Amino acid sequence: MAELIIFDCYGTIVPAGDDPNFRYAVRQGFHRLLYHYEDDRKMAVFSDADKRTLDFCLLKVGLGRLDAYNEDHLTLERLKNLAVVCSDFEVEPSNSVFIGDNYADRDRLSAEQYGVNFIQIPQYRLTPISENDRKHYEKWLIHDDPRKPWSFEELIGSL
Repeated sequence: MAELIIFDCYGTIVPAGDDPNFRYAVRQGFHRLLYHYEDDRKMAVFSDADKRTLDFCLLKVGLGRLDAYNEDHLTLERLKNLAVVCSDFEVEPSNSVFIGDNYADRDRLSAEQYGVNFIQIPQYRLTPISENDRKHYEKWLIHDDPRKPWSFEELIGSL
C-alpha cells in the first residue's frame, strides 16, 4: 500500500499539452480516485511545466488543493526530483507511487532514479496522436484506445 501517491499532470490527469484540441478537462475517474483515497493517502502532482502554468491548470480543473511540484524541482537531466516530494511528505520512496504517461520516458526514469514505484498509464489525449508521432513515441508511451478510454477507476482499491 502506497502512503504517498504522486501524479504526473499533462497526459495523465489532463490532456497532453501538445494536443491540438487541448482543453482543461480531467481524465475520467480521477475525482473518484481522489475521493476514494483522500482520507488515508497523501497526494501530490508533479509536472515539468512552469509554476504559473501548472497552478493555473490545477485551479481551472478544481485541483488547486493538491500540492504541486513544477519545473523548479527538475534535475539537470529534466527528471522529476521525486525525492523532494517524498521528503516534504515524510514518506520513504519505497512507500510511494508515481503515476504517469511516461512521455519521453521521463516518468519511469524519474521513479527509478529515486526508488519510487511507478505505474504507467495510457497517455490522455483529446485528439489521436499522428501516425508519425505514434511510431516515434511507441517505445515510451501507451496509446489510449479511443473506443474504450482508460479511467483512473481501474486503480481504485489497488494503491
